[in-house]
Amino acid sequence: MRTAICDWYSGKLRSEASQSQNPRSSAQSALSAFHSRAQRVPFLNTFAHVRKDIHIPKVKGVSMAVVKETDSVDAEWGVYLINTKTVELKNIIVVSKGYGIINDEEIKTSALRHFHDDLGASSFLKIEKIMPEVFGLNNEYMVTFYIDGVIHDRKYIFVPDSVLEDNLIRIPLIERPGILIR
Repeated sequence: MRTAICDWYSGKLRSEASQSQNPRSSAQSALSAFHSRAQRVPFLNTFAHVRKDIHIPKVKGVSMAVVKETDSVDAEWGVYLINTKTVELKNIIVVSKGYGIINDEEIKTSALRHFHDDLGASSFLKIEKIMPEVFGLNNEYMVTFYIDGVIHDRKYIFVPDSVLEDNLIRIPLIERPGILIR
């Protein structure tokens, strides 16, 4: 029933918006029409306020690191999630992707999704291997997890060419050289 009403309203809004010649005024009229109808249909008004009711706390004590795993010339690198909190993280989802421009060509890697049940307090977890060829891209990691039933989420981005030998530091808990985002 709700779907049918929403479809009917969205169709009605589209038809009202298409009657106007000015795209900006048509969008404004569609928005004002939605708000006036939302006052009369209680569940539509509820949907308009759902986003502000969701509180996602700021993430502290959880870091991402690109770590040099071997000391050879052809070093292997890995991406790690580090929990320095005194509580465990549960239901961890990490979505990784790379994007940027190399040699005037836009490049996007596939999005990889990783799930882990938990990560104990003061511990770390290897998320994936990373190839040095993608260090010239933005390497983005979107991390979502629960602490005591409350969802937390944060985006970590290793900017192009930040993973260089000159920038390496000792990564806490892992005790290997790497790049850390706190």
